[in-house]
Amino acid sequence: MNRFLLCRPQGGLNDILTQIEGCCRYAEQTDRIVVVDTNYRNTRHFKDRLDKYFVSNQSRLLLAGEQLTEDLDQLHVYPEFLSGRVNAYMAVWNKERMAYCDTVTGQPIRFDFSRDYPHRLLVHHQPGGQQISMFAMLRMTIQKSLIAELAERLGAIGRPYSGLHVRHTDYRSNYAEAIDRFRRLSERLFLATDNKGVVDDFRSALGADRVWSFASLPANGGRPIHVDPPPGADVFRLNSDSILDLLMLALSNRIHVVEVENSPWGKHSGFSLLAMNLWQAKTILRHVLACPEIRIGLD
Repeated sequence: MNRFLLCRPQGGLNDILTQIEGCCRYAEQTDRIVVVDTNYRNTRHFKDRLDKYFVSNQSRLLLAGEQLTEDLDQLHVYPEFLSGRVNAYMAVWNKERMAYCDTVTGQPIRFDFSRDYPHRLLVHHQPGGQQISMFAMLRMTIQKSLIAELAERLGAIGRPYSGLHVRHTDYRSNYAEAIDRFRRLSERLFLATDNKGVVDDFRSALGADRVWSFASLPANGGRPIHVDPPPGADVFRLNSDSILDLLMLALSNRIHVVEVENSPWGKHSGFSLLAMNLWQAKTILRHVLACPEIRIGLD
């Protein structure tokens, strides 16, 4: 009988890919099928099926909970306090435990990755980003619809171009220095950011014809766009823009990031780190694109 690992990753794109990769590595060692559920009723992030954006290249990696026909609530599960309510539990972030915890028991929804378990189902509902995030992309390719949109954006901006990431919502950045630096340069600039005001400032300083940004950003840039999107938000557009921004940065001739000033996790956001790692890892980039037309210029 098949054994499963239900991965409900939390956080931004870097965190999600990190959790998927970690679960896949564990599952390979313990002979399990990984089921990724980014559309769980209680999730605060992504809030959509991952298979709408990526195609799994591995038979033992399912990118949506709906792809699994087993009744999860009938399986012997760990953590055992989820027995009979795998699809009904509620999770909240606990600052003291630094983990998402079950609202009924107060216990973290995770397991020990150094152990094997007899249970048919393991559940992992946590965030956390690491350098392994980009390797998750070796297990997947981008959906053709996103590839087509990526090609349109690349055609619009033209090559070569420089890429810049600025996080400026919950984490703040002193991006004025970046504006001054680009004043002395002449290349086209692709700007990936979570704040529309940042785009306006760069275009005002450098010229609207030089600064390119494609994402649909909310007018109010005071909160991160990947957490609890407001009712009525186009979640598919938000997620697609995030993935396409990542790929545009990775495909840039030169990549730049602005350090964040108030993050407890370091000077670079997880998205910045993932973009820089993917920019350097051309082999992974070729794989995830799987499109000869867009590979041009990667060598």
